[in-house]
Amino acid sequence: MEHSDEVLTCEVAVNVGMEILADDQQVINLKDFVIPEFTCVICDDDCVGFGNNPEPIKPIKDGMCCDKCNYRVICPARWAERSIRK
Repeated sequence: MEHSDEVLTCEVAVNVGMEILADDQQVINLKDFVIPEFTCVICDDDCVGFGNNPEPIKPIKDGMCCDKCNYRVICPARWAERSIRK
């Protein structure tokens, strides 16, 4: 695939494995970045990304949780924990 003068969003550039131009005008080769994979310690789904701290439901030493579980399980548990302390 040849480079064109068209401006692509990062999402599109990642999907086609192209280089993007950073804010400081340096070319970033997206193939150099490795996005980690993990299994969510709450729902056991295979995930891509950096994950979230699963405390207070699971200890962080067990691994990370996915975004879905973070919003549906972890955040409400933290809010409940905080409201009990007050």
